[in-house]
Amino acid sequence: MWISLCNCGYARPDVTGPTGAGIGPRPELTWTAVTGAAGYDLWVDNLTTGQRQVIRELNLTATSYTPSFDLTAGTYRVWVRAIAANGPASAWSERFDFDVAGTGEFRTDSSEDESEGDRMTARIDELDAVLAEWPWKRPTTEG
Repeated sequence: MWISLCNCGYARPDVTGPTGAGIGPRPELTWTAVTGAAGYDLWVDNLTTGQRQVIRELNLTATSYTPSFDLTAGTYRVWVRAIAANGPASAWSERFDFDVAGTGEFRTDSSEDESEGDRMTARIDELDAVLAEWPWKRPTTEG
């Protein structure tokens, strides 16, 4: 739950993207416009590595941003807030999680966090399903 300490008189933005499966290493991050905002403050963390502020852009004027560098495969969390011309900021958006290239999961519902073990189990199960499709014979324990 976020508590706004700003009496700015305008709403916080909502992160709207990236969406879909197979998100590439330079995803377009998008959010809704806020009336009266002069700019936006964008914050992105890498949840896989634990690195905070993989992206931090303080003076964006558009409602989208594409990094100029490749993000590594993994799960990321985005927040954005509006900045008024006279300085005060809105509350931060709700968090928005997405996966880059091949991690096997995509979540926009961030109301409940999965444990790292649950995510790893899901990835292992998905890998087993992919390997079963390949033309080679998998080792078995049967004689």
